[in-house]
Amino acid sequence: MGRLRVLVVDDSATVRARLAEALAARPGEFELAGLGADGGEAVELCLRLKPDVVSLDLAMPGMGGLAATERIMAYRPTPILVVSASTNRGESLRTRDALAAGAVDVLEKPRPGEDAAAWDARFAESLRMAARVRVVTHLRARLGRPRVRPAVPMARAVLLGAST
Repeated sequence: MGRLRVLVVDDSATVRARLAEALAARPGEFELAGLGADGGEAVELCLRLKPDVVSLDLAMPGMGGLAATERIMAYRPTPILVVSASTNRGESLRTRDALAAGAVDVLEKPRPGEDAAAWDARFAESLRMAARVRVVTHLRARLGRPRVRPAVPMARAVLLGAST
């Protein structure tokens, strides 16, 4: 496999620049295919640029990363590495939903004071691993199915043996 073409999508210009710098530091391995600031741009750029792998934030204004993942996997299946800002419960649930929609791996964003070279190496390895995954079309976005988790009350009723 030659150089991987990477689409980087994050609503933070600072994070986009940081990820682009990490890729530029490895010119024999990676090529920056494009930069996007929201999920809508992620979908449009993925369709137009046909990257090998996408680095995608989840929490973005407008179309978020989950909706973008669903559309990319429905119309241009491409390996997606979720680069997440947090491991809090809400973000963890969003991350799980993105994996269910077809994203292939998750990496926490670099933290202030973290060893930049070590994080860059993890980012590069995560991109390489994600790009090796053969992704398939997920039809959820094409079928218009809602992104709703199973109802908790129904699950409790089943677990408690109540009739439904």
